[in-house]
Amino acid sequence: MKFSIYWVLVKFPFPSLCSISLPKESKAKVSIGCLSLIFLIIDSLFPSLSKEYGPLQMKKFLKYEMDKYLQGRGSEQKKELPLMYNEGQQYIHYNKGSLIFYALKDYLGEETVNKILREYINDVAFQKAPFTRSTELVERFKKAVPEDKKYLIEDFFETITFYCNKTKSVIFTKNDDKYEVIIESDNKKFRSDELGEEHEISMNDYIDVGIFDKDENILYLEKRKIKSGENIFHIYVDKKPYKAGIDPINKLIDKNPKDHLLKAIEVQK
Repeated sequence: MKFSIYWVLVKFPFPSLCSISLPKESKAKVSIGCLSLIFLIIDSLFPSLSKEYGPLQMKKFLKYEMDKYLQGRGSEQKKELPLMYNEGQQYIHYNKGSLIFYALKDYLGEETVNKILREYINDVAFQKAPFTRSTELVERFKKAVPEDKKYLIEDFFETITFYCNKTKSVIFTKNDDKYEVIIESDNKKFRSDELGEEHEISMNDYIDVGIFDKDENILYLEKRKIKSGENIFHIYVDKKPYKAGIDPINKLIDKNPKDHLLKAIEVQK
């Protein structure tokens, strides 16, 4: 039922807001309306979905949004713009917007994002021309982000950024009453221009590393600093692991999220 409500809310209110242009001298159109609405929907529905169905079920929903975004950019006839500059492209403000605001809330915290939006709405409500722009909201997010997470605003709003987070192996051994899990991954980050030309950039980013049991309960889910190339994590959990990997819930935009989670293989000491 919650999924049905989501589609009704998302698919109908946005076009009227997203299609209204500000004066020609500004590239930032009323995408601000789209951004705010996306967040409000996510704020009210996503916590319930995640709690009711669990994180790995939430992953399916996020993957659907990611697939729709990637399909949309694959069939783009003109150019793809970053989220804060989108010109009414449905796959950007609907699908990518859902992914970005879910991730933003996860990285910055619900309280922080709510506070920024509340203050912003109070400041610009019923504003006369010149109207507010998406760049103004993004600046507020930028000011609130800790220095070591400033890159998030650039990645999420100002540029077209992708990851390639591949989990290469997951093994574990039992040590007394604990399980030592070793996760090996290969991680890359890419930027794309408006016409789809991509190049790799260095990364030193906070990304979820997760371990789950057979019933999909979280045994471990923490953000770890991950650099470009090979990364190895040694993590101890109290219960027998079943699956583990990097960005296991698909919070970040990745062209091949199927290789994020692997089944854990037990090895003897």
